[in-house]
Amino acid sequence: MEKNYFIKNGYIPNKITENVNIQEWEGLCLSQKTYYYQYYTYLICRNLTKKFKLKSVLDVGCRDANKLMKLIYPICNDVYGIDKEKYFIDLCKKKYKNHNFFVDDVENPKLKINKKFELIICSDIIEHLANPDNLLDYVKKYSNNNSVVVFSTPERDLRYGESCNKPKLEGHIREWNSTEFKNYLEYMGFKIIYQKFIYNSKIRL
Repeated sequence: MEKNYFIKNGYIPNKITENVNIQEWEGLCLSQKTYYYQYYTYLICRNLTKKFKLKSVLDVGCRDANKLMKLIYPICNDVYGIDKEKYFIDLCKKKYKNHNFFVDDVENPKLKINKKFELIICSDIIEHLANPDNLLDYVKKYSNNNSVVVFSTPERDLRYGESCNKPKLEGHIREWNSTEFKNYLEYMGFKIIYQKFIYNSKIRL
């Protein structure tokens, strides 16, 4: 029987068909538009880093690391970025020399970092995964009981209504509502400290 990851009965996940459009991402990176996607998630992470004086940060699915380096690196110089696409890691290494960026796939991890991080960021990653348990196991491997972990993911009911029973975006395998997601994380051993609805991007004026 297929796991439902605490999502309501009758929900139909998408098949795994996502391919990264590198040309589209090249345009976004060159235009700096990637800075505005999930901006508020990273702003929360910046505030947490300042408030709790966090000394190390891992960004899982960092893409071009624009927000990591602009918002968090100025107040915490021990930052690591992970992405499964070599294109993005090559871009990061070229743009941010002598920093820690690595290719790794949370669903088939090969990388070994002998380190625990005080803050781990997973911004709009989990909805893309065939088996989200793999991401949570990955996070556990690089965290300890005192680590802060920030997950962001689209809120299905707010975005599409309570009757939605299938992801609208092809690249999303599944989407949770806030209660389902909280229940899933708690079942997987995470303690929920704070849950908040935020905008997906910063409006550029």
